[in-house]
Order: sequence, then C-alpha cells, then structure tokens
Amino acid sequence: MGLGQDIPWREVISPRGRNTRGRFWVVVFCYAITSALLRLLVITFDNQALTLGIFPFFLLVSAVNVINAIRRLHDIGRSGWWLLLLVAIAIICGLLARYAPDEATADLEAGVSEFLNIVALLLIGFWPSQRAANRFGPWAGDKRASEQPA
Repeated sequence: MGLGQDIPWREVISPRGRNTRGRFWVVVFCYAITSALLRLLVITFDNQALTLGIFPFFLLVSAVNVINAIRRLHDIGRSGWWLLLLVAIAIICGLLARYAPDEATADLEAGVSEFLNIVALLLIGFWPSQRAANRFGPWAGDKRASEQPA
C-alpha cells in the first residue's frame, strides 16, 4: 500500500460517524503541532503576505479539528451541536475580557476561557465510548461492524 492509502480520508472531512479516543487524540496532537508551526512561521517572519497566505491553511486545519471533535461527541452519544456551547462561552469570555474595566480582570476572563476549553478538551477526549451502536452509527472500536459490507 502507498503512503496514505490506509487513512480513512472521508472520516477526516465528514462530521458523520464516530471517532475512538485514540483517533481523537492523534488528530488533536497533529493539530497542535501544525498550528504551533504555523504560528511560529508568522511570528518569525512577521510578514503580512505570509500571514494572509497561511490563514486559509490554518482555517482548513481548524475545520478538521472541529470535525474530529464532532465525531468524538458522536462516539460518546452526544450531538455535535454541543460544540456551540463552547464557542458561546469563548465569545462571551472574549467580549468580557475586551471590555473589562482593568487589565487584571481582562486577564482573568481570558484565563477562564482557556481553562474551560482545556476542561472541555479533556472531557471529550477521555469520556468513555458507547460500546454499542447509537444514533450516529456503529461503535468505532468494533472491528466486526466495520468489516461488514454496507
């Protein structure tokens, strides 16, 4: 087999279906490394054209990470719409930090947002899978279900 032939590419770009904990963490790790490298490029070269060129790639990588989280939520039996709660909390904390009366309050509210995002990441990542089929599909860890013809 060639490079990348065993990667389920449809699963990377489709929010349908389920992700095991292991696959979730692999994608999160790849996202962290990729986004750190992209940010390092932007900081190192401080070039507006480079930043604008990297931005679409960063959006693509972020979209794959969101799809990964949706599929993981499906694996624990929750709808992907739960991610909107996280986005709403981040927006509210961001607005509170922006319009905070002093710098200490702004830092506190930004820290609360980061803390809640880390807690959500850990909950999604470590919550046990539903080991049976649910409304989002068969259990992703069940090899027998994936080997049956559709």
